[in-house]
Amino acid sequence: MEAADKFKEAIADFDRMNSKRWLLQRRFQIQKPHELMSSDTIRVSFKKTVMGGDGFYKLYPSSGGFVIMSAVGFNKEKSKAIVYFG
Repeated sequence: MEAADKFKEAIADFDRMNSKRWLLQRRFQIQKPHELMSSDTIRVSFKKTVMGGDGFYKLYPSSGGFVIMSAVGFNKEKSKAIVYFG
């Protein structure tokens, strides 16, 4: 059985869950200092009209970058999951 077949339910739930916006809350622990912000905030900070195009790194000069996370899609048994993390 191919992965797409094995994860069919989780993929469908992933698509459903990511068709709307979610608010990530501080319910996890990360050792490094961090801020939660919307994708819109990150997108605006990279626009060329904002601070010469590298606005994100001017606003956060010691930042190693940013992480984007999707909502998680599960199969009915919650034994398989799909998530995007980049």
